[in-house]
Amino acid sequence: MKNLENYSMTINETYQEITSITQKIIENGLSIDEKWPNRSGTKISWQDQRDLSIALRNIPYSEKYNVLKNDRNFNFKMVDGALIQMMYEYNATGRNLISHRLAFFPSPTLERYDNAPEAYEEQYFGDSEFHDMIEKNVVAFPIRFDYNVDENMFTEIEHPYSHVTFGEYEYCRVPVNSPITPSIFINFILRNFYNYAFRTKGVFCEISESKFPNTITENESKVLHFNIV
Repeated sequence: MKNLENYSMTINETYQEITSITQKIIENGLSIDEKWPNRSGTKISWQDQRDLSIALRNIPYSEKYNVLKNDRNFNFKMVDGALIQMMYEYNATGRNLISHRLAFFPSPTLERYDNAPEAYEEQYFGDSEFHDMIEKNVVAFPIRFDYNVDENMFTEIEHPYSHVTFGEYEYCRVPVNSPITPSIFINFILRNFYNYAFRTKGVFCEISESKFPNTITENESKVLHFNIV
């Protein structure tokens, strides 16, 4: 594994970037509920964050989503009900990244069909603004980008240091060449799942120049993977 001493994104930069993203998401009307980032020692999450990972194991996705939503355990609740989480942990110096968890939890049943009156639908969805979010043929599935420096958790290809999981499949861990910055993650979510808003509103969450160094192995780079340049 490559030495992490020379990467450029510090805990302060990460916190500031999430704060900036939060402000821009609010300004552009893409969230209906949000929590500002919170820094506690070497960890960054959101205000009043609770660790529910054990309680949420091996339960149906719809139940997991509802627990997170009702507990307000997220950075943002988007206009279509999707929940976004961003968590980072650094070492004591705040210069070396220990882990991150970046998650996108779409609503298993879009709120417009559950309990949204016509006024709510018009206010938040309109005729076309969020057309790509509310198509009836869309299949909702969670996405999670994980990173952990712990070599005891690492197994080449099967459990890369940095990887992405689709749909909560236990053994779905697609290698990612490096840890993911907040701006890269948010741009990925907006571009792919809120594309109309992303195109019409412009790139309001620009990708920062700060990056993390590669952690992918040579063998992992030979299989299908995500590559951040």
